[in-house]
Amino acid sequence: MKQTFHSFIDRFAQTANDIWLKGWAEANAGNISLRLDDSLLPPKNSRRSSKWQPTGPPAQSGRRAGREFPQIAGDCFLISAAGSFLKNFKLSPDENLGVIQIDSEGSNYRVLWGFARNGAPTSELLTHLYIHSVRKKISNGKDKAVIHAHCPALSALTFILPLDDARLTKLLWQMHAECILAFPEGVGFIPWQMPGSSALAEKTAEKLKNFHAVLWQFHGIIAAGPDLDKTLGLIETIEKTCEIYIKAISAGRIKNKLSKKQLLKIADHFRLKPNQKILSQIK
Repeated sequence: MKQTFHSFIDRFAQTANDIWLKGWAEANAGNISLRLDDSLLPPKNSRRSSKWQPTGPPAQSGRRAGREFPQIAGDCFLISAAGSFLKNFKLSPDENLGVIQIDSEGSNYRVLWGFARNGAPTSELLTHLYIHSVRKKISNGKDKAVIHAHCPALSALTFILPLDDARLTKLLWQMHAECILAFPEGVGFIPWQMPGSSALAEKTAEKLKNFHAVLWQFHGIIAAGPDLDKTLGLIETIEKTCEIYIKAISAGRIKNKLSKKQLLKIADHFRLKPNQKILSQIK
């Protein structure tokens, strides 16, 4: 059955509802975006063209109104609205979601559909655009989805352990046999930054040149992938592994974990090339 814009809206809303049911999107927390193929754009008779608006504050004071994202120039995105509750996507999608189009220079956007009642894209718009720009180039156009969620076990981990890319990845790989399959490149970590800030957007995009998921200290996780299912599945795997770690550590000290030899066997069996820099740090 051919997928239409409206049937896809239902699928997008279901993903948002799944995140909310997990308890990962309290109040207006969490946001989602997806780069749309032409076949999934809203019907022409339902489109509107709002005024062009800058994608964000200029990188340097001066000539252009917004940041420039040439990699995604002309692209359209389905994205959650600022202040929207993920649980309400199903109830009123045209108020809680919108489709935006990036201009030919990649520095402005306009609304084509949604954001009823004068709504606007998520406050993390700049972060989403940075990520889409980076992942589109890195993946040769395959990565289209970005999901941000407030996963409790992951957030808790940032309060109890000193973390960086290597420490976080080693912990995850060694606590669950399929983690090295899900993210052989590892998981990135960013010390606390102001939510919605340019600094957070830029640092996240830089990390996502090498990873598909990044943990924000005291905040949550953001991940990118080819579609909604795989991107959410990646977050689910990382969060569940953190839950296993916290349960194990709460029951006493951890006595057993996957060894480097075992991880190498898994990687070899599935013909994967895990991050050697991180793998070399495991005894």
